[in-house]
Amino acid sequence: MDASSGKIISLSNLSDKEDCFPSTLKGKIVKREFDRSGFNIESIILEKADGTRTFVNAGDNRGDDAVTVGNVKRGLETMLKEGRNVVLGVWACGAAGRVLRIHSVRSAN
Repeated sequence: MDASSGKIISLSNLSDKEDCFPSTLKGKIVKREFDRSGFNIESIILEKADGTRTFVNAGDNRGDDAVTVGNVKRGLETMLKEGRNVVLGVWACGAAGRVLRIHSVRSAN
């Protein structure tokens, strides 16, 4: 959080590694998908500078305490707003690292 403005500027440690490889993506959020309740972000579509789009799963923090879950939810809603430019730290998992999960996010501006 930025001390002078009170705005969230980055989030980290959003998901566990679980035998995955770290990577970084930079681009603009073009779409957000929410769970059935319409309350929690499940995934995003990120558009890179070259115009390609990538599907990325949002972190799952259901095992955390209620205060942490609320803070992370609010932070993700702010940081992953459609139209915002971000730098994502992701875990590349599965066959050939094709399943991406967010583990950190910061503003690219």
